[in-house]
Amino acid sequence: MDFQRPLLIAAILAVSFMLLLEWNKFQQAHQSAQTAANVQAATAPSTDAPAVPQAAAGNADNTVPSVPGTTPAAVADSGIGQLVDVYTDTFQVKIDTLGGDLVMVALRDYPAEISTPDKPFVMLTRTGGKVYIAQSGLIGDNGTDSSGERPRFRAQQARYDMTEGSNELAVDLQLADNNGISITKRYTFTRGEHVIRLEYIVDNRSATAWSAHLYGQIKRDRHKPDSTGAVGLAPFLGMATTTEEHNYHKLKFDQMVEKPHKETITGGWIAMVQHYFISAWVPNAKDSNQFYTTYQQQSDSFLLGYTGPRVEVPAGSQGVLATQFYVGPKDVYRLEKLAPYLDLT
Repeated sequence: MDFQRPLLIAAILAVSFMLLLEWNKFQQAHQSAQTAANVQAATAPSTDAPAVPQAAAGNADNTVPSVPGTTPAAVADSGIGQLVDVYTDTFQVKIDTLGGDLVMVALRDYPAEISTPDKPFVMLTRTGGKVYIAQSGLIGDNGTDSSGERPRFRAQQARYDMTEGSNELAVDLQLADNNGISITKRYTFTRGEHVIRLEYIVDNRSATAWSAHLYGQIKRDRHKPDSTGAVGLAPFLGMATTTEEHNYHKLKFDQMVEKPHKETITGGWIAMVQHYFISAWVPNAKDSNQFYTTYQQQSDSFLLGYTGPRVEVPAGSQGVLATQFYVGPKDVYRLEKLAPYLDLT
């Protein structure tokens, strides 16, 4: 029985070493590159806009996805709009009124550094030469993003705060009335949640039907989280999704360059996986959704997202196109309730 003692000691040492590696990676994932300085810097103009140069240049990037079965339209580079600040118990967010995109999301319940709990961990950003944002819009017959430019919304306030005792905060972005069509892009934040609900509310007071497809996508460049940890052990960084054949399917950046992903399934989700955190678009579980990845060669960046089904709003009525966006930790219990197999991330 004496031989068991050294084996037990060796096993304990091995487990201790692995725990040390994980702790080292955790510490390095929360270092200074994504501190509150990034939060403040997000208010400055960025050279990288949600829209990109026109396709006349030849092999130009295209930010807006195509309607299923059609060719993408060129999108003009139209700069940035005003930034709207949103504060909840879990989030600090900046929304660009050009396109209504989420261009900065910091997690107020997760510190950038353990020693500075008042500085939130920044997930999405468009500063310091880094791009990691969440875009969404409407394409198709009457889509707001189908004319070659992103739409310019207006907000009633420059800052929105979740008040004490309130469980929800709604942030409305308005488009000017266009021939009897009024559109509101609404973000709804819930106390204690890392899920953001997005709705396009269409009020059709015209004499004809209105129709469009809702899309949601993540735009990200290749920048990596601060460090890989001891002895060069790097966590997975890239896209993950669910398919008809595989509950969990993932692709690294180079794989997305070589072979873009494209699949149409009912429900589904698509996520950007980054160490202990993910961001994911989760469309309606009953809809047929087209998921995709696209490599943008000029900016060396990636789009991963989905396009939902065509929705028609008859003349004289209202309609809603809705989706969900998760941005936060890999909370297995929360993710498994949000969508099938999302917890496998």
